[in-house]
Amino acid sequence: MHWLLNAGVTLANLTSYGLRLTGRRRAGIALSSVGYAITLFSAYLGGELSFAKGIGVNHVAWEGGSDILWQS
Repeated sequence: MHWLLNAGVTLANLTSYGLRLTGRRRAGIALSSVGYAITLFSAYLGGELSFAKGIGVNHVAWEGGSDILWQS
C-alpha cells in the first residue's frame, strides 16, 4: 500500500506539471494539493511500517557482540 501510494503521488505530480505547462494552472494546483495530502498519509503509513511493525529494520543491530576487538 505504501509503495502504491507513493507511485500514485508521483503520477499525480507529473500530471500536475503537465497541466500547468498547458495553461490549466488551477487544475494543476488542485491535483498537486491532493498529491500532497496523499503523501502525508503515505509518510504516516511508512512510519508505522518501520517503527511500529519493524518492517525493513535490522533487529540485531544493537545486540552486543564479542568483547574481543581484534584477534592476533
